[in-house]
Amino acid sequence: MNRIRFFLSAVILALTSVITIAQNDFDFTKADITTYNAYLQQRWKDLADTAEMAIDKGYDYYYMR
Repeated sequence: MNRIRFFLSAVILALTSVITIAQNDFDFTKADITTYNAYLQQRWKDLADTAEMAIDKGYDYYYMR
């Protein structure tokens, strides 16, 4: 029983770590590509949301505003 509990705890910890790392995958290039694609497809809400998230993370430039 203890082995199963230990194994499940280890799996949950590993999955939590992977999810946390994946969420931090937003960088300047990702912000630029995502906002430009939203602009081209005229998805204004997505554009505004992504631009706001990028600006909050410190990625800011003239065309993002």
